[in-house]
Amino acid sequence: SASLVEVRPSDWEFDAATEEGTPPASAGSTVPTIVVPVPTGLAVTAVQIGLAEGNGVAMEATWTAGRVDLIHEVRYRPTAGGNWALMVVDNDAFTARSGAVSSGVEYEVQIRALTIGYRTSDWSASFTITPVASATIGAPTALSATGAAGSVSASFAMPTSASLSFARLYRTTTTSFTSPVQVGGDITAAPGALVTRTDSGLAAGTYYYWARAFNGSGGSSALTGPVAATVT
Repeated sequence: SASLVEVRPSDWEFDAATEEGTPPASAGSTVPTIVVPVPTGLAVTAVQIGLAEGNGVAMEATWTAGRVDLIHEVRYRPTAGGNWALMVVDNDAFTARSGAVSSGVEYEVQIRALTIGYRTSDWSASFTITPVASATIGAPTALSATGAAGSVSASFAMPTSASLSFARLYRTTTTSFTSPVQVGGDITAAPGALVTRTDSGLAAGTYYYWARAFNGSGGSSALTGPVAATVT
């Protein structure tokens, strides 16, 4: 015997939007929510640094050691507003250091953690700090002295410190800064300017010259000198 089954195209016509079934969810198909913890214990301190124009200040951040599989980002900006800048982070030491910042300006600092897959925590609450550069001023440079008959011509370059107020030139008769005599009055000139003073009315002999700079708060630089000059 034989049987015939006929299949027509209409047998396969259906509306998938209304007739297709919904497959059951497979076990374990839920994607877990990964929460990266916000680092804690953020603290920021001012760090004195040396700059070409004198003393400057930077900021150093520390925080509580957390999971060893996390790395960190630390950012800062003036509290008044502006672009965020990133600190250089040492993830092994849980510290970060900024570049030079403006003295006397309040900054806000924040931290966040990152996984190896670059999932991030929220940024922490801001830590605020007003770093201030030390009042220490740079010393004069390029000190020289040339003797002549009864006089000495001495010159030096003023330091480039922003806090420069004035400088003084001194004379001694030995190589130690003992019983110095100030040559002329206080010297005012622009930072970095070369100044020259003549010390006259001197007896024949060898003299030693020194220079020192001062800021407006009364602070002084290290001594520059001595340089020797022989008067005939």
